[in-house]
Amino acid sequence: MPGELDGSADLWERNARTDPLWAVLAAPDKKGRRWNATEFFKTGERDVAEILGYVDVRGARPRMGRALDFGCGVGRLTQALATCFERVEGVDVSPTMIELARQYDRTGRCTFSVNTAPDLKLFADGAFDFALSILVLQHIPSPFAIGYVRELCRVVGPGGTLFFQAPHQRHVPLRQRRATALRRLAAWMLRRESVELAMYALPQDEVREILRSSGLDLIEARPDVWAGDDWESFTYLARKLV
Repeated sequence: MPGELDGSADLWERNARTDPLWAVLAAPDKKGRRWNATEFFKTGERDVAEILGYVDVRGARPRMGRALDFGCGVGRLTQALATCFERVEGVDVSPTMIELARQYDRTGRCTFSVNTAPDLKLFADGAFDFALSILVLQHIPSPFAIGYVRELCRVVGPGGTLFFQAPHQRHVPLRQRRATALRRLAAWMLRRESVELAMYALPQDEVREILRSSGLDLIEARPDVWAGDDWESFTYLARKLV
């Protein structure tokens, strides 16, 4: 099991060195280091504005103190959160991503840390008013993703808000999935410098049970399109009971 997580960490470090912005936000026309940094970070501003607007509408606005961006990459969302929160922590498995995040940061309110452990023990219980994660858990092998959801619940303080995204299941038939996996493996063997974006499911019933047992009230599980057309995916908005 630890080897599987190590393999995922190695994969994302390779992705960070190959095409870091595209690995974070895989727009079809931006592959091959075609992202403009200014344009890239504006997408983070739009996403955070939309997410916080949704949180407000659902009556789950947290205290705007300390926020966590789990799987921060180069800080696309971290910097955007820093325009609203007093302090923002970004964590990622890739040292190169974290180095780039520090270089890109223009806010002075962000702290970035490498975390390769299967937990978030670098943070105390209830350390954050708000925790956010999108386009991250879908790339983590499911047993570890489940553990990270538990940890996200732990580090959100009473009255705090948690918003995250995860695929529930894949629509594509098993035979087609296997064929696709074989094609991708063959392509990787031929071009090892290419970016790989492995995908994993996190069943909704497991997510709901984790939230319940961790003392969070699930406000809404909303279908989303973050994981792509092949997947049934959800965003989860939950608030920790006081």
